[in-house]
Order: sequence, then structure tokens, then C-alpha cells
Amino acid sequence: MMEFNFSKPENKLVCLLSGRMGTENNEDFLSRVTEKISESKEALSNPASLKVCFDVKDVTYIASSFIRSCIVISRLVEEGRFNITSASPVIKKTFKIAGLDELLKVK
Repeated sequence: MMEFNFSKPENKLVCLLSGRMGTENNEDFLSRVTEKISESKEALSNPASLKVCFDVKDVTYIASSFIRSCIVISRLVEEGRFNITSASPVIKKTFKIAGLDELLKVK
């Protein structure tokens, strides 16, 4: 499940994710997030100021396709304006093993 919250005063798009982020739903996920980022950028006078945050508090599993999608999404915004929050120890470890925990700012 995905829920999106855009806050214009903060220039922030928060994607609340839950369940399994597996290969079976990854294309739909990437498409929907990309669309929301485009919409959010259009709403801003300075599109480069957009921040994107994935809240993965309720995510129970991630596949490598989800990690790839995170990399793709991080490249759609300015450097340092993407992060992943509320990751469980297992999710954090998965990003760390992939060497992406610092690049994607996994917390």
C-alpha cells in the first residue's frame, strides 16, 4: 500500500509505504511515485527544492527491485533531497549490505 502526502510549505513529498515491496508491485510503485514527484514539482516555484521521503515503518520486506527504484527516485530530485525513514533493523541492514545506506540516507 502507498499513501502520498505533499506539504507545499515544507516542499516535501512523503510516501508512506506498507507491506511487501517486492518485484510483483515494483513497476506500479515506480510509476506512481514518479508521477507524484512530477505533480509536486509543478506545484513549486522552485522545483529543485523538492524533498522526497519514503517512510518504511510498516514495510515488512524489500526486494532488490525496490532498492533499484529508490536509486532511480533519488536521481529525480537534487542531491541530498531524498531519504528513507523509520526503517526496521532488517531493512537498514539490507541497504547497508548493498552499500546504499548512506547514499540514500536510510534512518
